[in-house]
Amino acid sequence: MTKWKNKAQDWSSETGMPYEKIPVFKTAYDCLKECSYRFRNVPKIYKFLSKDICQKLLRLIVCIAHAKLNLESHKALQEATDLAFEIQLSIRVLENVKAITIKDYAILSHLTDSLVRQMLGWAKSENVWNKN
Repeated sequence: MTKWKNKAQDWSSETGMPYEKIPVFKTAYDCLKECSYRFRNVPKIYKFLSKDICQKLLRLIVCIAHAKLNLESHKALQEATDLAFEIQLSIRVLENVKAITIKDYAILSHLTDSLVRQMLGWAKSENVWNKN
């Protein structure tokens, strides 16, 4: 726990907000904001899926922070990449069942595509899939 506290204090003391140094964090946070806004009118029957997407985005942001702080970074990057794909697929399902509009889907799809590409690039640069 002290390892986390020391790293977190060093990390946030300069900038205050961690996403200023990590583009993928900003993309994930922007995606969370857009999802929260776009899912406000989702029919009740699909609310569970929209809430699940937001929960996964929050977990993704935590995994990005863990990877940046080098707390089991390979495991965190693998989980974050998997979550990014799950989020992308879940948003596609909401569009297929007409729970969100095509316009909302286009905006969210653009953000999630960018998020997945950034996560894959980061994971590839860290050689995530070659280590256990």
